[in-house]
Amino acid sequence: MYLVSLFYILLIFVCINEGIIHQEKKPLCIAHRGASAFAPENTFAAFDKAVQLKADYIELDIQMSKDKKIVVIHDTDVNRTTNSKGFVKDFTIQELKTFLLHN
Repeated sequence: MYLVSLFYILLIFVCINEGIIHQEKKPLCIAHRGASAFAPENTFAAFDKAVQLKADYIELDIQMSKDKKIVVIHDTDVNRTTNSKGFVKDFTIQELKTFLLHN
């Protein structure tokens, strides 16, 4: 979770320094859930690919686990993206780490 917190701090820093309005006259490229067309959404692989593709920003989603840890996942449940079923809020971080991701 330290890395997720660090990522948010970096994202906020970039937004503050660049401002909300992009300075150049080109469209912004925002990687939705990372480069989710190339890697599982909201994973480090998707975020790394977005950086390789030179995305201006990376959008990600968070939920909270049963033990009050921040989890990077879009859905309120794990049904669509893992090999398990249930709500994120009903699992501890250790339990969530045992689930396998679906591509």
